[in-house]
Amino acid sequence: MIGMRGLGQRIGAGAVTLVTGILGFLMAQPAFATTPALAEAGSILVGVKHGSAATPVRVDVHMTLHPSEREGKFSLSLLGDPEVPVTPEKAGDLILGFCGAMKDVRLRKAGGSDELRLEPLVAPTGRDYFSGAVGFNISLEDDCKMLIVQNSELSGFLVGTAGASWAVFFEGEALAPTAAIAGAQQRFVFPNITSTFLPRDVLMMDAVAQNSRATLTPKGLPREFVPSVTTPAMPDSGILEWKFPIAAVQDSKSYRITGTDQQENAWAQGQLFLASGLFGIAGGGLIWFFGTFFIGAERDLQTTASSLTAVRTSSPSRLLGRRHRKRVLATIMATFLAGGILVRHSRRRRSAPNKRRPE
Repeated sequence: MIGMRGLGQRIGAGAVTLVTGILGFLMAQPAFATTPALAEAGSILVGVKHGSAATPVRVDVHMTLHPSEREGKFSLSLLGDPEVPVTPEKAGDLILGFCGAMKDVRLRKAGGSDELRLEPLVAPTGRDYFSGAVGFNISLEDDCKMLIVQNSELSGFLVGTAGASWAVFFEGEALAPTAAIAGAQQRFVFPNITSTFLPRDVLMMDAVAQNSRATLTPKGLPREFVPSVTTPAMPDSGILEWKFPIAAVQDSKSYRITGTDQQENAWAQGQLFLASGLFGIAGGGLIWFFGTFFIGAERDLQTTASSLTAVRTSSPSRLLGRRHRKRVLATIMATFLAGGILVRHSRRRRSAPNKRRPE
């Protein structure tokens, strides 16, 4: 029969094993986090209202985006030709469309507080239009909204070295998630910027001039963030930004950066080290728990052996004690070996992608 002392030891050993095992499991989770999935960021469509300009208009777009798991703040600048001075009157009326996930956006003039009202890109007609003109197949009626910028709203601004041209500046928030974070693993998405020609019966919009350019710049990334994959590949200049023509649809549906926050990764490795210690304690508690059974059996044998005066040496109790000590030693060595393998495997797993740089 188990005494109260033996029962108390088993309860204590079970509690130590359970608590340290759970804590170790929770502390080890950040080190084994995988890069989460993230939906496409949508597209920004830039065009000129048909008939409002005599010649194709060059529109350069500069966008900076602070990725966020909730609302990503951005600034958006539309600039005239930096090589040839263009007055606002010659620029025509601009069409700024937000499609896909970018449809859910709050937009304001830079420095203003009033939210601009966005209208459907295509007026409801009872028959829907689907197009891949913005980088992926969407419903122009349900998945796009637009803002018409009258040329009277454009202001003169010094662009480039050729002289004054027109410019207009916006700011706002993208309501769809543009960041996904799991421990040190982080992924960010950015919208495609494009221009296209649509049939006149769909939308009275002309594409921007062929020499129009876009610059897309991520902002607010962690200070020690190291990108491992950028899609499309960024130039090997050390600057995180994309520059590309916007006169035609881009090959990529959206722009992505995947990488590791080194500071967060160091913290996760420290947590993993502590977790391995807790697992070791849990292993010791497990040894303690099962050891109470051997100790109880050993005591029973000692009582039996003391009544048998003929048995003086090599008693079963001593034999069982030696076997018990060997089991304890083997279990401790196995526990520390498993913890060492766990830490080494995690460090190798984390260090491998960090050596990669943007292509």
